Amino acid sequence: MAEHVFESDGALYFYWLDLIEVASVLYMFGKVWSRESQSYASCCLQIKGMQRNVFLLFRDKLQPATTADAATDEDEQPQEAVTMAHVFSEFNQLRKPHKIGEFKSKVVDRKYAFETAGIPAQGQYLKVVYPFTDPALPMDLQGKSFSHAFGTTTSAVELFLRKRRLMGPQWLKIAGAQTRTSAPISWCKMEVEIASPKQVVLVRGDMDKTPFAAPPPLTVMALSIRTVTNPAKHVKEVVAVAAHLYDHVPLDAPFDPRHPRSRPQRVISLRQLGSAPWPLHFEQALKSNELGPTVLLGNEMGLLSFLMAKIHRADPDVIVGHNYIDFDLDVLLHRMQTLKLDQWSKLGRLRRTRWPKLQSGGAGMGDSTAAERQVSAGRIMCDTYRAAQEHIRAKQYSLTYLAQTELKLARQDIDFEATASYFESSEKLLHMLKHAEYDCFLTFSLMNKLQILPLTRQLTNLAGNLWSRTVAGARSERNEYLLLHEFHNRKYLVPDRAPFGSKEASLVRTDEAGADAGNANANAGKGRRKPAYAGGLVLEPRKGFYDRYVLVLDFNSLYPSIIQEFNICFTTVQRDENTTCPDVPDSAAERGVLPMVLESLVRRRREVKQLMKEDGLSQDKYMQYDIRQKAIKLTANSMYGCLGFSMSRFYAKPLAVLITSKGREILQNTVDLAGQNGFDVIYGDTDSIMIHTNTFNYAEVKKMGMELQKLVNKRYKLLEIETDAIFQRMLLLKKKKYAALKVTNDRGPTIETVLEMKGLDLVRRDWCQLSIETSTYVLNKLFLMESSASDAPKRGTSASPPPNGESGEAAAVETDDALQAIHAYLTHVGEAVREGRTPITKFIIYKNLTKNPNEYPDQKSQPHVQVALRAVSRGKQMRAGDTVPYIVCKQESPDVPGLAGRAWHPDDVMKPGSGLDVDTEWYLSTQVHPPVARLCGVIEGTDSALLAECMGLDPQKYQKHGGAGGTGGGDALGWGGESGFVLRSQLSDEERFRDAEPWQVVCFGCQTATPFRGLASYDAEAQKIVDGLLCGHCGAPHVVASLSVQLTMAIRAHIARWSSRELVCDDRVCQTITKQMSVYGRRCLVPGCRGVMAYRYTDRQLATQLHYYASLLDPARCRAAAKTATMDADARLQINRLLDTYEAQPALVAPMKQVVDRFIAVNAREQVDLGHLAKLGLWGSSAASLMLAGPNES
Repeated sequence: MAEHVFESDGALYFYWLDLIEVASVLYMFGKVWSRESQSYASCCLQIKGMQRNVFLLFRDKLQPATTADAATDEDEQPQEAVTMAHVFSEFNQLRKPHKIGEFKSKVVDRKYAFETAGIPAQGQYLKVVYPFTDPALPMDLQGKSFSHAFGTTTSAVELFLRKRRLMGPQWLKIAGAQTRTSAPISWCKMEVEIASPKQVVLVRGDMDKTPFAAPPPLTVMALSIRTVTNPAKHVKEVVAVAAHLYDHVPLDAPFDPRHPRSRPQRVISLRQLGSAPWPLHFEQALKSNELGPTVLLGNEMGLLSFLMAKIHRADPDVIVGHNYIDFDLDVLLHRMQTLKLDQWSKLGRLRRTRWPKLQSGGAGMGDSTAAERQVSAGRIMCDTYRAAQEHIRAKQYSLTYLAQTELKLARQDIDFEATASYFESSEKLLHMLKHAEYDCFLTFSLMNKLQILPLTRQLTNLAGNLWSRTVAGARSERNEYLLLHEFHNRKYLVPDRAPFGSKEASLVRTDEAGADAGNANANAGKGRRKPAYAGGLVLEPRKGFYDRYVLVLDFNSLYPSIIQEFNICFTTVQRDENTTCPDVPDSAAERGVLPMVLESLVRRRREVKQLMKEDGLSQDKYMQYDIRQKAIKLTANSMYGCLGFSMSRFYAKPLAVLITSKGREILQNTVDLAGQNGFDVIYGDTDSIMIHTNTFNYAEVKKMGMELQKLVNKRYKLLEIETDAIFQRMLLLKKKKYAALKVTNDRGPTIETVLEMKGLDLVRRDWCQLSIETSTYVLNKLFLMESSASDAPKRGTSASPPPNGESGEAAAVETDDALQAIHAYLTHVGEAVREGRTPITKFIIYKNLTKNPNEYPDQKSQPHVQVALRAVSRGKQMRAGDTVPYIVCKQESPDVPGLAGRAWHPDDVMKPGSGLDVDTEWYLSTQVHPPVARLCGVIEGTDSALLAECMGLDPQKYQKHGGAGGTGGGDALGWGGESGFVLRSQLSDEERFRDAEPWQVVCFGCQTATPFRGLASYDAEAQKIVDGLLCGHCGAPHVVASLSVQLTMAIRAHIARWSSRELVCDDRVCQTITKQMSVYGRRCLVPGCRGVMAYRYTDRQLATQLHYYASLLDPARCRAAAKTATMDADARLQINRLLDTYEAQPALVAPMKQVVDRFIAVNAREQVDLGHLAKLGLWGSSAASLMLAGPNES
C-alpha cells in the first residue's frame, strides 16, 4: 500500500486528526489517500527530533550569587554589564545538575506584554534549544546573568502546533517521510516516520485537485453498552454491546441518510449471564427478528475480545456514545484490566502495553481520568452527553430527554439496574437488545443534529488546538491556543503553564473571576464564584404588565466591540499594581493584538454571511458557511472570557475590569441619551435596553428604534446598537425575569409573535411539569393566547392589530376575563391533583448535582442528593454534573427526616406495590402556587391568598405579613411611595390602627368573649349603641379589675411576639420565617430567593398596638370616631352623653388607662427628650438650645 500513497516527489499528503506525545516523541494520526484502492486509510506519523525552546532574559547587570558576595562587590567594584558570554557560561554550568546534555543557543529579541512584573516590553534573550528527551527546567529558574526563563514547561504538542502553525485538522505535506518497517507502533493501516518536525509543511495553494480539495469522509462507530452489577464483587460487568458503523460521514456536507453509503453496518454482541443458559427459544427468536447480526458469546472476556477485534477491523476515526467518556470508556478499561485483556489499546490508535492510571473505586463511578482519555488517542471521542451540555441548554441531558426535544423521537427509559431480569425470557432479552441498538441510532442522529463534528472542526481550525479537546468541551483551551498562535507569530513570549500537579498549578487565585472553565463535568463541582470586580450594569426594572409595544435595543457583541473600539490589549493598556481600573489607551497608540484578532474574526464572519446570500447556493455550501459563521461568532464572543478567568494563562484582571467598566459606562450613557430624547427606558441589562413606546402603532415603534440607533451609533466608531426585538406585550417581574410576546413576522395582515421567557420558573429545570404547565396556562391567558392544560409556550399569531393600526381597545389586555379563567383553572388543577387524575410523571423534579453526592456537607437537607446517594448504594454511577429526577412523597425515609427523606426516584414511586404516595399538598403549595403568584404579582385584581384559595390551600398562610408590609411597611402608612411623606400624627385613627389587632374581652359573669370597640361606639349592623363597660352578650357590667388584668395579658402577648424577633422574607412567595440573621444583613437565607428579611412583628407595630389600646379608653378619641361614623342624630346624642359620663368620672376607666400608659412609657417609641440628650452630651449644645428654645425664641 505504501507506494500508492506517496507522490512522485516522495511527499505524503496527510490529513491530520489527532496528536499525542509519548516519551518525548510525537504521534500524529490522520488519513491518507490510496490511489490503488481509491479510498482513504488511517495513518500514524511518528515525529522525532522535537527540541525544547527556552528563553533566558538578560539582566542589565551581573548579580552576585549570595548576599555576602553582594556586600563585598558593592564595596570593591561596580556591577558588570551582562553579555551573551555570561548567560551562555552560566547556563552551561546550570544544565549539568539538571541532566541536560547537548544544547544550541543564540541571542534573539523577543517581546513581552503580560502580567509578570519586572519584564521589559522588549528585550534580549538567550534562546536555548535542547532535546525533549532531556528533563524540563524548573519554572522559577534564575541566575546571576538572567532573571527569568520562559518555555521551560511548554509541552511538545503545544510547541509543535505553534511553530508549524497548525490550525486544526487540515491537509499537510510531509516531506521525506519514510515507511516504518520495524515493530508496529499503532493500530493504523499505515505507519510513517520523520526525523524532524520541520518536515511537516502546511499545504497552501496546491490542493485544488481532488482528492485533497476537501476533508476526507470519516468512519464513525456508534457504541451502546449494557452492564450488570455483580452482587458478590459490587462491580459493573459488560453483558451486551451494540455498534453501528458508518464508513462515509462527510465533514463538509450534511449527513444524508438516504445515500447508499449511509446505511450502517450493524452488529450486536451478547454474552451469557454467569452459568445460566439462554432463555427458552432465544436463539430461534433471534433468527426471526429484525435485529442486526447478533453474536452470542459465553463470557465477558469473549465479548470484550470480540468488541476489540471489531474496532480494529472497522478502524473508526470517531467513536460516538452517550456518556461514553465518563462511563462506557471507564467501564471497558476497568473490565479489560481485571480480565487481563491485552488488546485494550485498540480503543485508540496507539499501541500500548503499560496500563494507564484508572480512577479508583468501581468502574463508571466517577469522571474518567486524563490518562484514561488518552487511551483513545487517534480516535475522536464524541460524547453526546458532554456535547449537549456544551452547545444547548436543556432541562436535563439524558438520552431520552434529548431524543424527545432534539430529534422528536420517543425512547423508553429502562432501569439498567434490572438488566439481569431481562435474561429471564426471550421476549425481554430481545427487547433489551433492540433498546441498545436503538441507542446507537439515537446517539449518531443526535451528533448530526447538533452538528458536533463540523462545528467543532471549524472551532479548532480557528483556535489551532487539538480537535479531540474541542469535542470534549475545552472552551478555555481554545481561547488560549488562539492567543498563543497570534502572539507567537508576532514574536511575543507567552506565559508558561504550570505542569499538572505542581505547586504553581495547585494555587487558585482568590480573585476568581468565574469565566469559562472548560467542560461542564470537570467544573460542575467547583461552583461558580462571583467575579472579584463589577460586571455588567443591570438597571432596576420598572415592574409591571405592558400592553403597548416595548422596544429592545442591543449592542452587537458588546465586550469584543469595546476591545476594538478602545484598542484594549495586553500590548496597549498600561497596568499599575496600585490602580484597580487602568486608563483607556491613547488614541495614537499602535493597534493591539486583541483588537486585530477580533477585527479579523468580524471581517471573516461578515464575508461568510455575504457568501450565504449568494443566489443558487447549494444546501451543502450553505451548511458549511453557516457552521463557519457560527464558529467565528462563538470564538469572538468568548475572547473576553480568558481575560477574566484566573486559571487562564492570559488572565489579566485589569483588562477585564477596564472592559466591564466601559460596558457599564456605555450602557448608562445610552440610557441617559434615550431619556434626554424622550424615550421611556424601563429596564437595561449589560448590553441592552428596553423602552416602553406607549403606542400600539408598529410602524411608529420601528421608527423610534431607528432614531435611537442613529443617536447612539454616531457616538462610536465600531460599537453598534440595533433593534434586537420588539415586544407586543411584556410582563416585567424583576431583574433578568420577564415574559413577552416577541414579534417574529410583521409582513402579513397580522403580526406573528412567539412567547419569549427569561429567568422565569417554568424555564428552569427544578420545577415539575405540573408547575410548568400551570404557569404556561397563566402566561398564555395573560398574553391573550389560546392554550390548554398541556400547552407549552408556543409560536402563534396573536390577536394583534394591523402593523400600522392605532386601535388601543383591540389590543388591551382583558385582565378581568383572564383572571377569571386563571382562577377557574387553578381550581381545576387543585381538584385534579387531589383526586389523583394527574399523571405521576408530571410531579418529577430535576436538579443537577454540583458536586459528587458524598461530597455534600448537608446531604440530609438536599432531596436530590439523597436520591443520588440511594442510587449510588445500588451500584449506579452518580457524579457532579448529573441530573437527578425525584418525586416528593408523603412517606419519609427512616434514616433521613424532613423533605430530603421524602424525595424518591420516579422508578421507586411508580414501581407496583411501592406504597409511596405523592405529597399533593406539598406540590400545590410549593411547586404550583409560588410561580403562579410571581407571574400574577403585578396584576391588579388578584393576590397570593386568592390564588391559594382557588387551589384549595389555606389563604391565611399567604396573607401579607406585617413585617414586610401592612403596619410594619412604610408604603401602607404613607411613608414614601407616590403619595409622598405623611406624618403619622396626621393620619386618622381609622387609618393608623387599621391593622391593629382587636381586643377581645371575656365577661366575668357569662364567660363570653366580645370585641371591645371603645368606651362608647355604634354597631351599624345591630343598629344600637354599645357601652364598652357592659358585656356585649349578657349586658352585665364588666368588672374593671378583670378588664385591667385582661388588658395586661393582651399587651404582654404582643410584647412576647415582639421579643421573639422572628424575621420574615418580604417575597410573598417565599415568606420564610426564621430567627436566624444572614451574614449579608437583610438578605433572605433561602437559596435563590432575592427577598429582603424584615422583623415579623416590628417595634412600630407594638407601639401602634399600645396606642390603639389607649385610643379605646380615651373619651375624646371615641367622640371623634363617632363623628365620622354613619348614624342618626339620636344615636350620636346618646354616645356623646355616655362619653360625658366617662369624662366626668375618670375613675371608672383609670385602672385600665394606667396599665396602657405604663407600657407606653416603658416602650417610649416616638418620644424624644432632647433635654435629656443634651445633658448626656449626645446632642450639640447649640443644636439642643435651638431645638429647646421653640419657634418663637429662635
